Amino acid sequence: AESMASFSRALVVAGDHAVAAAAILEGNQCDDNDPAGSASLMAGGRAITNAGKDAEAVAAALAAREWDDATGPLQACASSLFSAAAALADVGSCGVAFGEAGLEIEDASLVSGCIALAAAAGPSLASAGETISSAGGAMGAHANNMAKTGGVHETAGKRLFQAGAALSEAGESLVKSGCALERGA
Repeated sequence: AESMASFSRALVVAGDHAVAAAAILEGNQCDDNDPAGSASLMAGGRAITNAGKDAEAVAAALAAREWDDATGPLQACASSLFSAAAALADVGSCGVAFGEAGLEIEDASLVSGCIALAAAAGPSLASAGETISSAGGAMGAHANNMAKTGGVHETAGKRLFQAGAALSEAGESLVKSGCALERGA
């Protein structure tokens, strides 16, 4: 449950950084050259934050050893990741990675029964963690490219890079959570 809680917290941090990067870009009304699309970045950041909040409910259910209580929030988390995928489709390979992670989490949410049966969801969660980590790397690369253009894009790129780092951390935590669930821990 602690790894899922860490996943949740890291997603919220990533979403907050993405929203902050979007706000920086949005505040620069004089520049029509907005490589990330501030509106899309804002929507993606909010969706990532929502996924983190959904994962918080999953962590609480896992801590209580109530798998059935975790499946609804897992489905909500998957839905939030699908929203992030759509919003961030133009940010490197982030959109694809969030879509794949959403599918894996959705698959995990379909496992029903007691906590002992939840072990079947572990591999899907671990796979989702790997793809979220790859989304973090893609976001970081996109952020570095953005920052190279200088000015406000450099500032926004730094915040977006922090979002990517938090996504990588979130992914690592979800991998651990999936492996722990698979072991029955």
